[in-house]
Amino acid sequence: MWLVLFCPTPIFLYLIFKPNPMKKILFALPFALLFASCGNSTDTPTKTDSTGTTESSSNLDWKKIELVKMLAGNYGYRLEGTETLLFDKKEFEHGRPFAEGFAIVSKGSGDDEKFGFIDATGKQVMDYKFKELKDFSNGLALAQENKDGLWGFINTKGEWAIKPMYKNAWPFANGRARIAEGEVMSKYMKQFEDAKYGFINTKGDTVIAINYNDASDFGEGWAAVAKNGKYGFVDTTGKEVIAFKYDQADKFVHGIAPVFKGSKCGFIDKTEKVIVPIQYSSYKYVYHYIGFNIFDEDNIEYDVDGKLIIVSKGEKWGMVDLTGKTVVDFLYSELSLPEEGYINCKKGDNAGLLDLTGKEIIPCEYVELGKLSEGLISAKKGEKWGFLDAAGKMVIDFKYDRAYDFSSGEASVYEGDVYIKVDKTGKETYRADATK
Repeated sequence: MWLVLFCPTPIFLYLIFKPNPMKKILFALPFALLFASCGNSTDTPTKTDSTGTTESSSNLDWKKIELVKMLAGNYGYRLEGTETLLFDKKEFEHGRPFAEGFAIVSKGSGDDEKFGFIDATGKQVMDYKFKELKDFSNGLALAQENKDGLWGFINTKGEWAIKPMYKNAWPFANGRARIAEGEVMSKYMKQFEDAKYGFINTKGDTVIAINYNDASDFGEGWAAVAKNGKYGFVDTTGKEVIAFKYDQADKFVHGIAPVFKGSKCGFIDKTEKVIVPIQYSSYKYVYHYIGFNIFDEDNIEYDVDGKLIIVSKGEKWGMVDLTGKTVVDFLYSELSLPEEGYINCKKGDNAGLLDLTGKEIIPCEYVELGKLSEGLISAKKGEKWGFLDAAGKMVIDFKYDRAYDFSSGEASVYEGDVYIKVDKTGKETYRADATK
């Protein structure tokens, strides 16, 4: 039926009913075109998900393609909710998640590692030629051809949109890329007297002068910048929108930004209203850490995606929302950053799991928990390991001496020195003597 829907129906009917001595020949012509079209359709690869639905690779939504690490250490890509690898099950030595329709892949390691990128059909748009390559942002990717070389920006064709000319540069955000002159000693936000920061636009023009002692990336139209030892905020034109009065600051996310006064930090909104009290010593983003835990005081961890902030009071951890309201009481000795929508937690030495609302879905009664992956999580009870589902129900018995997270439908486990692979039902798919 799908093939018929793509046939030129009006022409088909015309050829059937038009009086013509060549009617029989013309009648056969659409069928010839149909079969020719069927032959050409194989040029576009298709993939089948777990429900049997087939989708053309050229029609895939890159936002639904997820990165998966294989048991052997390679990387592949699959659609959310499926287990079959895309792109004819192709694997890469290294891979990153898709961003703006492209994914960074690489081969080699150490000084020999080279980066390129693929599109959402799996096509290698740029071969392995870059020594460093960052994700696409605002249509451009930060790239470096040679080790310790200058940085520039490439477009989605792999061409230089902004030629390599920067010793220090960061990816674009809100149409602006942070650049720095001088020696930058750390990727973390901290003042260095011999470094000066500014911003360029996507044409490579310097739009905010390189005269700040420090700068964050732009977030929600504003960036934190520093001069004369104090931090304030500027907009994308360089206009100062919050005065320089904080001892440290970072970009806005979900309407709030972290700021320090002395050794204490909290969060403000764009009107400078304090949302989370300025009473903590450090905090951490999901993907990057800012602040240095040099004081024996409270910490903050900031969950960008879940719109929650993980905070501590003394040695106990809880969670507040973006209004500063407590949503998880301070009962935990540890709260990790979220992964796959869940938060590993501990009460004393016992491990459990929370969802992003703070509900304890796996009680803190296990010696150790892995990370929830593909719907299952490895758990240690007593001296043995098994697997639970996201509701805390045991799926695979506690009988292994070690267990690792699931990947591509399989998990690695050990019985003594014997290495085994199991599927999600606990059935062994491979067994080998690990001592050989």
